[in-house]
Amino acid sequence: MDNKKSMSQKEKDALKAKREKERRALEKKKSAEKLAKLKAAEKARKQKQKEKARLQKQKQKERTAKEKAKAEIKKTPKSTEIKPADPQITKAAENKKASPKPKKAAKKTDKKIISSAKKAITSAARFIDEKAIKRISAFFKKAFSAKYRVVSIILIVFILTASAVPTGIYIYRSRLISTVADGYNYYGITDDREKEIEISKEKQLERAEAQKRHGQKSKFMFFTNTEISFDKWYSSGKLIFGNIEQNNCELVITIFDKEGKNVLYRSDGVRPGYYIPEIRLFGQLDVGEYETRMFVAGYDPDSNTLVGVQYVNVKLIVGGE
Repeated sequence: MDNKKSMSQKEKDALKAKREKERRALEKKKSAEKLAKLKAAEKARKQKQKEKARLQKQKQKERTAKEKAKAEIKKTPKSTEIKPADPQITKAAENKKASPKPKKAAKKTDKKIISSAKKAITSAARFIDEKAIKRISAFFKKAFSAKYRVVSIILIVFILTASAVPTGIYIYRSRLISTVADGYNYYGITDDREKEIEISKEKQLERAEAQKRHGQKSKFMFFTNTEISFDKWYSSGKLIFGNIEQNNCELVITIFDKEGKNVLYRSDGVRPGYYIPEIRLFGQLDVGEYETRMFVAGYDPDSNTLVGVQYVNVKLIVGGE
């Protein structure tokens, strides 16, 4: 009898796990379809904006061309009628042509001075360039001579390595922040699991100030626990994520795996003064511990525009069999 009861309980657990898995798969499918629709709408909106910008640019070009044509027409002299020449005016003009023009010695002198100055400046610049090139050449010859070659190579390798590490970290972080902002836009829906924060404004602010956050920290503040435990991968995990009352934006959570490629969880909008008590993962994870990164994007509730992005490091602990 005991064996039959234990078998029956195992079958119940297996059936429960199967149903839970099917329900999560259905939720994931619906979420994916919803995301695809939103992406398509966003793409159409961007295309429309692009087309509008192109038309405006074209109109601007046409307007500029018209203004240029008008300016050229104004510059062109109007045709005048040929009038018979006045004998007195004609004679005065002939006398003026016949009289010799005074020599402009001053202008020629100025030209000579300017020409001499240009030659002097050109010669000085050439001399400076040649001298600088010689110095640089001598430096590199000395640096890579047999005596200093090893030291110079070590120094160059050290400089390149020192500059490559922070550059790589900056590029990695920028890529993830860009992915959160562009790929997981705010849907304008508040999370149905959120609850009102029960502690005072002062306590909320204290917890948020103690929270170790990265990114655009001046845009908004929040608090969260950095370790989330799940009895099984499909069970609820306790997450105390709070959007403090002092904020003027709603917050959306996205949890990535360590490589920053897969989304393990994404919330809806959390209003100021509310918190999320628990979450469920989007997909199956094996038993173990996972180092992840939680990105928090803030959105203006009126215009749905992105305010800023921050992130914290979070550990997920999955138990069960």
